[in-house]
Amino acid sequence: MRVSTKTRYGLRFMIELGTNYGQGPVYMKDIARSQEISEKYLSQILISLKSAGLVDGFRGVNGGYILTRPPSEITAGQIVGVLEGGLSLIECVQIPGTCHRQPECVSQEVWRKLSSVISDALEDITLENLVSRQLEKRTGETMYYI
Repeated sequence: MRVSTKTRYGLRFMIELGTNYGQGPVYMKDIARSQEISEKYLSQILISLKSAGLVDGFRGVNGGYILTRPPSEITAGQIVGVLEGGLSLIECVQIPGTCHRQPECVSQEVWRKLSSVISDALEDITLENLVSRQLEKRTGETMYYI
């Protein structure tokens, strides 16, 4: 099981917007540079995040991107769900009736339980939590000189 690059980069993008929350729009090129993500790929990720109402963009001199809600109101689960197309591991858990074996399939119970645990864990993590950790890591680095 792997999380897509789109989701990994999208979460990093959202954390970066969260660290700048309330300070005005942030240019995509600045986030792309700081996160080492190509602008072209980031613009594709933005389409999903904007469609989901998590991010808003502005054109012009004072343009850029902002979160549509405070970081405390956005969860990792929402971000991952948007970028992965849901949090279920397999289609038959997410969309009942897609498999004719569903009524007698015991293995589906494993995937349903695992999907639920993953979903619950991601919903417990807010963007605010991630932003706090990011800021700690940035400011908590100690430089030693000899």
